[in-house]
Amino acid sequence: QDPVNIANQAAVSFSFAAAEVGADYAYTITSDGGAGSVTGSGTIVSATDTITGIDVSSLPDGTLTLTVVLTDAATNVGPDATDTTTKDATAPTALAIDTPLAGDGVVNAAEAASVTVSGGSVDLPNGTVVSVAVSDGAAGVVSGTATITGNAWSLTLDLSGLADGPLTVTADASDPAGNPAPQASISASKDTGIPTVTIDTPIAGDDVVNTAEAGAFTVSGTATGVVDGTIVRLILRDTGGAAVYYREAAVNGGTYSLSFDISALADGDYDLSADVTDAAGNPAVPAVTTITKDGLAPSIEIQDPDPTVADSLYANAVNAAEAAAFTASGVALNAADAVQVVITATDGAAGSVSVTTGLTAGPGAFHSWSGALDLSGLADGTITLTAEVTDSSGNSSSATTAFLKDTTAPAGYSASFDQDPVNIANQ
Repeated sequence: QDPVNIANQAAVSFSFAAAEVGADYAYTITSDGGAGSVTGSGTIVSATDTITGIDVSSLPDGTLTLTVVLTDAATNVGPDATDTTTKDATAPTALAIDTPLAGDGVVNAAEAASVTVSGGSVDLPNGTVVSVAVSDGAAGVVSGTATITGNAWSLTLDLSGLADGPLTVTADASDPAGNPAPQASISASKDTGIPTVTIDTPIAGDDVVNTAEAGAFTVSGTATGVVDGTIVRLILRDTGGAAVYYREAAVNGGTYSLSFDISALADGDYDLSADVTDAAGNPAVPAVTTITKDGLAPSIEIQDPDPTVADSLYANAVNAAEAAAFTASGVALNAADAVQVVITATDGAAGSVSVTTGLTAGPGAFHSWSGALDLSGLADGTITLTAEVTDSSGNSSSATTAFLKDTTAPAGYSASFDQDPVNIANQ
């Protein structure tokens, strides 16, 4: 054995060459590393006899010297036969693996194909080979080797073929004498499952956020493959791709929900994205949807039926003949996407009638509207007339005016001549 190390020091052997069969042998083994010796004797069985099972573990490390002398049957003593070998039975002090693996102890999908395993050593010279193995819980193993330089070592392994779950990483190395360092071992895990995230649509009921909704509307969705408390990031981007609004929501029971306020943003189209990353660092495929902000409400005006007569509708009361077929009309501005005008007439006694009508383009930039109301069921007196226009986004505005209704004919009166007879003098 050369060298004698920690593995073989209890079973050292030496062999003869051209030994005299039947002669007695006596050997002594000493170490220049300190005092003490190991001795033994016996009889030569063959010229190439091998003496085995010699335990030199009691001798200190150093150069071992073997001295053997043969004595034949006539008691002739032969010269000393000597040989030397090296004993190094001291194991390296330490071999270590850097932790945590992959920065956080969890190998995710993006990292799995190229994971760096590194570490350090004590009492191992440059050039020593470190054998590294990574095993999963399903009999999968990935192994590789690294070389120590300056008490450090490193290699890259592809762990994509290992199963998700716990990982065990081991590192082994031996010194030049064959003494193994204490095995280094760490635990890690692999998680390559990709989470999912969605956005509930339509947002704000129709994916259009109007003036009334802009200050507070709900954005919600689902997030699976993540634990409660994981943050969902929501980003609103304009048509140029610039991020203009950002919010975060915590996952609870696989869902998330929060309120948006985009009242300060300009009208237009926006892309809303939601993304989430699990604890292992695996990102979901972002969910994306488009919303439109439309905060421009149309304006409306109630017009007199006869524009050539100032205040013609309101200067004269609506009489009985007119009440059953009363027509209100007017115009609206910024009403290209207006969907309806609701005309309502109310009296002072909680009575009301209403009608819904559409709009037609013109004149000019305006849109016109008109609707007939039967006012005969309303009480006489002041009638309040309201017209409310609503666009396709739900934005609305209204105009109000008032006029009189008087359907009671004069009654209880009489007339008589003051002259009777009528003559030439008073005719």
